[in-house]
Amino acid sequence: MQVGEATLKLSQTAISNKQRLKILKEEESILRQEELELEREKQEQEVKRKQKEKKTE
Repeated sequence: MQVGEATLKLSQTAISNKQRLKILKEEESILRQEELELEREKQEQEVKRKQKEKKTE
């Protein structure tokens, strides 16, 4: 019976690890999207800053 219990425990651990991996991948995707948004905002601000500089010249 110990072998069966060990097998069951390993199976549960594998399932748990797969669930964790899925969650981590989802979190990574969200962070990448946020990073892209921040980069886009940064570029927009840079464009506005350059436009202001041109107006003052």
